[in-house]
Amino acid sequence: MRILITGAGGFVGSHLTAYLAEAGHTVYAARQPGDHGSLSAAAAVYDLVLPDEEAVTSLLRRVQPQVVYHLAARSGVAAAWEHPFDTVDVNICGTLQILEGMRRCCPEARLMLIGSAEVYGIPRSNVFGAAEDEPLQPANLYGVTKTCGEQLAMVYHKAYGLDVVAIRAYPHIGVGQSAEFVLSGFCRQLAAMEAGQQPAELLVGNLQVRRDFTDVRDVVRAYGLLAEKGISGRCYNVGSGKAVLLADVVEMLRSLCRIPFTLRTDPARMRPVDVPFQQADIRRLMEDTGWSPKIPLRRSLKELLQAQRQALDCG
Repeated sequence: MRILITGAGGFVGSHLTAYLAEAGHTVYAARQPGDHGSLSAAAAVYDLVLPDEEAVTSLLRRVQPQVVYHLAARSGVAAAWEHPFDTVDVNICGTLQILEGMRRCCPEARLMLIGSAEVYGIPRSNVFGAAEDEPLQPANLYGVTKTCGEQLAMVYHKAYGLDVVAIRAYPHIGVGQSAEFVLSGFCRQLAAMEAGQQPAELLVGNLQVRRDFTDVRDVVRAYGLLAEKGISGRCYNVGSGKAVLLADVVEMLRSLCRIPFTLRTDPARMRPVDVPFQQADIRRLMEDTGWSPKIPLRRSLKELLQAQRQALDCG
């Protein structure tokens, strides 16, 4: 199958590219110019800037994909607050360019639109996970852009018959993730402490939030199954189905760290609005694809911390 991945040079994109190439698909990886991160040697690599109508149209005409995974985005809640105009431009206008390009160049292709659980905002319950029919009430700029992108895609599905499967991804972690994200950032700090490169003091934000973390390898496996078995016009949550308190994750990391450390709240790590609870209801995903998460959080954290140690040459 011919598959195009936008945002292939990013954290999830690189893992997805490798996963699909290993599965025997013909993979075309579109990434930002200058993004020279590791990508599978089996993939054909292209530069793509969003939103650029001519570049999108040219690439789609050349590749004629059967499936498009649209991951390219300004990712992350914190980055969106810092770069609001760029976030709107890439996440909303960029998605619109992909939709228009597919409508004109490959209308039979399936679009796997990778969105975010931030579309739900502050949940009505701190006990049950959000199901896909939950009202969308994003509480931050990033969530607003992802909501707009998803709604645009569903309009194209209804108006033009575009084959769209929308994914609401919960936080995921793994080797290669930027230290801008919370758990990777914690692991980077811990590795630096062990190497004597910073005081044994972990800088943290709000630790009283609960988040649903999934290993990126489980995530890309879910994406692959949804491309095969997902129902057109449907939205799917992708997460572990279990929220954990961030303070408890820090204690898990404490047990993996080679030295003792203290905590210090860093005001710069606090967000203007923080969703207190995120947990995926993954029944629809499991019923339609048979997927379930396989990799426990502790294993993901152990591997992520070790990767940060190696990056700092401390073993």
